[in-house]
Amino acid sequence: MYRNQQAFTLIELLVVVLIIGILAAAALPQYEKAVEKSRATEGIMSVRAIAKANDVYFLANGEYADSLEELDIDFGGTEKSGTWVTSKILQFFECRPHNNGQTASSKAFCRRRDANRYGSYFFACAISDGRCYCGTSGNETAKKWCGIIVGKKEADDSFGHFFLD
Repeated sequence: MYRNQQAFTLIELLVVVLIIGILAAAALPQYEKAVEKSRATEGIMSVRAIAKANDVYFLANGEYADSLEELDIDFGGTEKSGTWVTSKILQFFECRPHNNGQTASSKAFCRRRDANRYGSYFFACAISDGRCYCGTSGNETAKKWCGIIVGKKEADDSFGHFFLD
């Protein structure tokens, strides 16, 4: 008197686990790209906001601001460390206007804080033509991430800049 038991065999369970593992391995890199792109949005939005505020400051004063206090901009939920401002909410980028009295080439600058994992990439808006771009310090990891974020395979100029459209 054996009952007809309905159960999975060990082989069937292993096959299911293997299929789930393969699907997860294929999806994880795409997930990491999507997450970093969404995090980079904070840097892009911040650098553009600082650049616009710095343009207004330039029209009123004839020079670009060297600190965020000089700009008419409010970064809600931020903490300051020297000349840099960092979002308390996400804490992925730290930003500043201009180059703080150094040789000025940008009116806004935001750099990625976790440079170890993603490379040292940054967003800047140039004074010369006003274009904003993703740049690197020559690091191949950072160059890869700039390309992914901007959606291009090759840099737009000889400096390795990926221009934001």
